[in-house]
Amino acid sequence: MQPDTNPLITGIDGQYQWDVLTGIYRVHVEAPGYYSADSISVNIPPPVTDLNVGLVRIAVSDSTPPNTTLVLSGTLGNNNWFTSNVEVNLTVTDNEDGTGVNFTEYSFDNATWNIYTAPFNMSSEGIAMVYYRAVDNASNIESVKNQTVKIDKTKPNITISGVTDQSYYNFNVTPIINITDVNLDTRSITLNGVLFVNGTNISVEGNYTLIVSAIDLAGNQASKTVNFTVDKTAPEAAIKFNATSKNITAYDNETKLEAVYTLLSAKKNKDKKEDDKEDHGKDSEAGWQLRQYTLKDLANNSLLLIMKYKKEGKEAKAEIVSLQYNNEKIITVEDNKIEAEYSVNKDSSIKELEQKIQSQKQFDVESKYDSKKNQTEIKVQIEHQQKEKKENKPGIVILEMITKGGNLNYKY
Repeated sequence: MQPDTNPLITGIDGQYQWDVLTGIYRVHVEAPGYYSADSISVNIPPPVTDLNVGLVRIAVSDSTPPNTTLVLSGTLGNNNWFTSNVEVNLTVTDNEDGTGVNFTEYSFDNATWNIYTAPFNMSSEGIAMVYYRAVDNASNIESVKNQTVKIDKTKPNITISGVTDQSYYNFNVTPIINITDVNLDTRSITLNGVLFVNGTNISVEGNYTLIVSAIDLAGNQASKTVNFTVDKTAPEAAIKFNATSKNITAYDNETKLEAVYTLLSAKKNKDKKEDDKEDHGKDSEAGWQLRQYTLKDLANNSLLLIMKYKKEGKEAKAEIVSLQYNNEKIITVEDNKIEAEYSVNKDSSIKELEQKIQSQKQFDVESKYDSKKNQTEIKVQIEHQQKEKKENKPGIVILEMITKGGNLNYKY
């Protein structure tokens, strides 16, 4: 038989086919690991399509167990910790002339074994051990191998008590920080960028930023930031003429917002000042009101201001009677006055405005606005200073009586 006239054709089912001339033929078969064999003799023609040659495996000695390799897949963090579920994949190979792998098995306690058929997941957090081995068809058992699997998917837990974010306090505060994690590695606590000792009392007024961060052995990170303010200072008031409403009223000197008032009787105010024996008789005079202004800041500090007020035509008058900071002792204010007299144009805008604010034994400030010149002339006389200060400013200038810790001051 020649290859060019007797081509070899192999089917997908493993059958072989030759195209040969008339004659008698035998087929000889050889394969590694098997004894060689010859077929029976066949006459061609007719065609023969059922010629079978069986091979017998050469018996071999297999005393080598299989070898199993374990591969872990997941998100690997620090220090060989996984921060996600872990997939365990076992791959087994037998020696080249071996009998082949029979089965692979794994265990979590080296006592109860499970047949391995496909990769499996581990999700429980903590440290676990995976044991594994394989057995071949010659009953060779692989020595047990093991692999430590460490899983930590949880960030450190940070709690802060004693202060809350975006809060204001009118008293001392003591932040308490608690950081918990079974595998805590490092932590940091800073207050306004400086290391902070947990549980330290904070008494100084100011704005604060407390930052707490923690990292566990797996690299999981957590942080919390709390911004808070310690403010134990009560607000102060500014009493001035309002050119729009044409009234004298009180404002928060910091926010510049107009304060809300309630009307009091002279007797009610007298009862509030337990140590003050003076009855402000003018309060009961016709046309005078006794107003109580309450100013509060974000830390709930308060100023209670009692003011007498009177409006007659185009003249407004006021006098601060008493001040009370944060519900402490009532302060009776020395003689003072705030006055404004004005005229208006046809459109109700200010045409002329004369103002005066005065505090006994402290200062006397007067001003006069002229719309024709569009300027305000201001005169200031300070107690114990002989020379009077004079100046002109463009536009309407409003004089203000300012409270400051129970005392009075002025500005414009």
